[in-house]
Parts: sequence; C-alpha cells; structure tokens
Amino acid sequence: MDLFGNVVHDVEWKINNVSRELEEARFTNSPPFDIISDERVSTWFIRLWHYKKHFGVFLYSVRTDVKWYTVKFDVFIRTVNGKKENSRKFSSDYSTHKSWGWRFYIQTENFFKCSDQYLNNGTLTIGARIKIVKKEPVDNDEDRCRHLAMNKECFKTKLYSDLTFVCSDNFEIKGHRTIIAPASSIFKKMIDEEPSGIIKIDDINGQYMMEIFRFIYTKTVNDIKEFAQKLIYGAERLELDDLKELCVRTMIRGVSAENVVDYFLFADEKGIGNLKEHCIWYIKDKNMPVDDQENWKKLEKYHQEILNHKFLDTPFTRLVSSF
Repeated sequence: MDLFGNVVHDVEWKINNVSRELEEARFTNSPPFDIISDERVSTWFIRLWHYKKHFGVFLYSVRTDVKWYTVKFDVFIRTVNGKKENSRKFSSDYSTHKSWGWRFYIQTENFFKCSDQYLNNGTLTIGARIKIVKKEPVDNDEDRCRHLAMNKECFKTKLYSDLTFVCSDNFEIKGHRTIIAPASSIFKKMIDEEPSGIIKIDDINGQYMMEIFRFIYTKTVNDIKEFAQKLIYGAERLELDDLKELCVRTMIRGVSAENVVDYFLFADEKGIGNLKEHCIWYIKDKNMPVDDQENWKKLEKYHQEILNHKFLDTPFTRLVSSF
C-alpha cells in the first residue's frame, strides 16, 4: 500500500541579501514546509551551507508520521531569467531524521563570478521538487524486533547450532544453517557442499569471523572503527554487501589527518569510490601539504589526480543529530 500516494511538492526559497547571510553565518535555513497526504504529515526544510570553497545544499527531514519512505529530491538555482541551473537529483530510501544533498553543490568562486546571473537585487532563489513515497514493509516492526531478539539469543547461547566454522587460526565458531545460509550465496554454497556441517575458512581469522557472524545475527559489530578496514575484505569475500556498506560509512565518518593517506590508498585499491572521494575532499578542504611531508610520499603518483579532481554529482548523505 502506497501511503503517501506519490506526493509531489514544489518549493521555491528566496534568500534575501544572500551574500550578507552567508558572511554572518555558516548556513541558512529555509522556512519549514509540510507535505500532507491521506492525513499523514511530513515536515522538511532546505539548508544552504557555506564552506570555504563550496556551497552545499541539503534537504532535511524534521518530522514524519511514517517510519520508512523513499525520497526523490530535485534541486536547482533559478536564474534571473527564470531558467533552472545547477540541477541535481537523486532517489533514496531512508528512515526518519536524515538529510540528503550535496557537499559540493557549486564552487563559491564560480558562483560569485556569475552572481549577475543568479542574484536578482541580491536575492538568490533555490527551487526544489520533492517526491515522497511510503510503502508498507513486508513484516511489521514488532515481528522484526522479535526475529532480531531470537537471532541475538542464538548468537549468544549457540543453542541448537548445527554448523562449525573453522577459521584460518583454527578458532571454531558455532552457527545455525537457517540463519547463516540466507546471509549470502557464498555461505549457502559452503553449507550445501559440506554435509558434515564442519566448514573451513582458510583466509579469515577467528577474531574477524566472529564479528562477521555477530553482524549476521545482530546487525551490529563490536569495535567497528578498529575492524572496519579488515572486515571489508571479509565482507567482499563472503558477499555481505550490507556489512561492507556499514564499514565504508564508518571509515568515511572517521577520516582524519592521521589516517587519510592510508584510507585513500585502501579505497583506491578496493575501488571504493565514495571513500576515495571523501579522502580527496578532506585533503583539499584542509589544504593539507601533499608535497612536503614524509607520509605524503605514498601519494606521489596521485598528486595530479587529487589536485585536478572534479567531485562527483552523487548524494553526500549524513545522519542529522539535531536541527
């Protein structure tokens, strides 16, 4: 059942004296607006961020009467001639209290060079079309919580386990066919090919395998910041895409001056585009001296790529803790 009925909401936000607004504050918010359908209400606002070299634009969810929905967000700048420019769009499924948008929406320098095209007596107009679709989940929340609680208990007690996984360091982990097999086609094949239920994993040690199993059973990982990089190898090996995504998001949030070089090289090796892109943004945004520090010699062959990098038109998504 489509509860939101494919509602489309158009909004145009006029920011008066935008140059002064962004000089006095790091960001400015549009007035909140409601989207209503079938007596269900969701409240939103748009935020324009002013970074050192870029403007960012984000759509924020403030409140909604439903828990899971699809957001389709199309944003643009209205020129003084009424045309749409710098259009960006995406569609994504998320829970409530999220934001979606672009950290690198438009370069500050380019914006002010073309200000006569964008500003009408100092006023900037940002337009957006927001489409919201809510669909009922297959299982209700109560059933999912009960199922997860049962899996957690199975992981904790290993009661009625019928599998034994022997890791590369001979560490043994008990498991359940009905939980492990559906996790990935690799696990299903391993189980089908070993009727005895004793399965050897020669390339993952017990510590990391335990966290992989913890994720399969409980959707959590202990010390994920410490293990994320290693777990990505295991997630790829075992085709656990949701675990890999969780690890990549954790690494993106944890990028720092101390690890950005290693994270960049890892992302380049594994072809993880969003992590690599974030590392490049971090290096350029912090004006880090890529030429004169010992650690940066590792990036010598990438210097030109970093300096000339054009950021992708992909959504930069982050969890909003407060408004």
